[in-house]
Amino acid sequence: MKKKYFYGASVQGIQGFIFETNKLKEIAGASELVERICTITFRDLTGPSFKKENLIIGAAGNIKYVFSEEEVCKRVVRTFPKLVAELAPGIQLSQAVVTVTDDFEGEYSLYVNRLEKQLKAQRNRKPLQQDLGWMVSERSRRTGKPAIEGKVPDLLDAGQASKMRQAPGSSDSLTGKLIPDDLNHESLKSFPLEIEKVSKSDSGTNSWIAVIHADGNSLGKRIRELSDKGGSPQQFRKLSLKLDEATRKSAQIAFKTVVMDAKGDPDYYPFRPIILGGDDLSVIIRADLAIPFTKVFLEAFEKETKTRFANFGPSFSDGLTACAGIAYIKESYPFHYGIHLAETLCSRAKKISKSVNKEARTPSSLLFHKVHSSFIEDYKTIIEKELTAGTQRLDYGPYFLSPQAGFATISELQEWAGSLNKEGSPKSRIRNWLTVLTSNTEEATQLLDRITKTTPIHFNDRLNLHHAFTLRSENGSERNKDVMHTHLFDAVTLSTIDSKSA
Repeated sequence: MKKKYFYGASVQGIQGFIFETNKLKEIAGASELVERICTITFRDLTGPSFKKENLIIGAAGNIKYVFSEEEVCKRVVRTFPKLVAELAPGIQLSQAVVTVTDDFEGEYSLYVNRLEKQLKAQRNRKPLQQDLGWMVSERSRRTGKPAIEGKVPDLLDAGQASKMRQAPGSSDSLTGKLIPDDLNHESLKSFPLEIEKVSKSDSGTNSWIAVIHADGNSLGKRIRELSDKGGSPQQFRKLSLKLDEATRKSAQIAFKTVVMDAKGDPDYYPFRPIILGGDDLSVIIRADLAIPFTKVFLEAFEKETKTRFANFGPSFSDGLTACAGIAYIKESYPFHYGIHLAETLCSRAKKISKSVNKEARTPSSLLFHKVHSSFIEDYKTIIEKELTAGTQRLDYGPYFLSPQAGFATISELQEWAGSLNKEGSPKSRIRNWLTVLTSNTEEATQLLDRITKTTPIHFNDRLNLHHAFTLRSENGSERNKDVMHTHLFDAVTLSTIDSKSA
């Protein structure tokens, strides 16, 4: 009975590594390095013995591979962490190996559980710090870590230097995923390495950008269901490939539909991908394009996964849905705060989406927030400090692709913002009403009554001013029970971001 070796690797610290500084060139280089670790780097290290059919998953910071040769497996385990540390200083790699026999196909779920248990134990081990340096060491001005090259004040630590070296080629693998094969690549614009080129619009005055994070819903649950039904390694490998294809295709559709023809810099797209693999998507995009891009991506993700998952059983027959978080920040704002907020918003959208439709599949939705303060706290604190007006709440999301009781759709949000940007709209008076609402509820009630009576009827209908509040009671969620939520704050916020919203 010939032994095989089920290998697993998990990359940690990805977000911290990518968003360690605010230089888009370094972020682009870091993204490319992360993309290469689980693909090119692992394949090159495995060498001639690498077989595609043995790679179960190799994306988004996770690797699962079946080695047929013990010596090759030992060499990878021995050298891969060092190679990753040299390639991307600051990234941590956890590894584990489970010996398997001829029953691997039939007992795959058992071996996966053993491997994941060992990986979890490895992740809990505190790694040695390699970048402390002597106190007399010259330091990078932006990270505080020992510098290895450059001149004052542009000294670079090992991680920065690695990112900068990778950046000139950052249009290869990661951004290449966004370009459909049927397009003439020579006629395309470039992906920017300076944040000013992302935020530049046709007016040339836009300084707002958006960080988007999207993630598939209930994927772990469905994978467990497939595993419990005796799914084979080849099924999981095919599922991983099909999921990656669906996510990439969805991003391509959204990019082609929204970004490619967007006005602005004639030489650069107002867009930079950060993570694109598995069911994860993280991008930096010009602020006014964020909602349209996310909407198209979520629509495409549902369709593409349904098409590709038809043969994986009842759990996957309807495809997957996804949720997204959008953090609107100034171009000078720290990116690591922006991506953390986007991930938090995505998680909150998931939680509410699951509670809204418990019996059916979780509906796709997005949640956004425009940062006005100089420091981002957790979103619950943001709600308490910025989005609460007496007994009313100003947060109305998440916004859904399809209608859900008590909530609005993404299309309705876009229509509200578009109406507020039309001539003759009560935008300034609604903004004034929102200010009064935070201090005097009775005065705000009277003011809203005057606004509805003096506003043309078509604006009243489009903005739903006669129903400015929605009562929600959501047991088991973070929201308070029986609280009134208004959609007008979000509508005004989006209208200030996108003056061309339709």
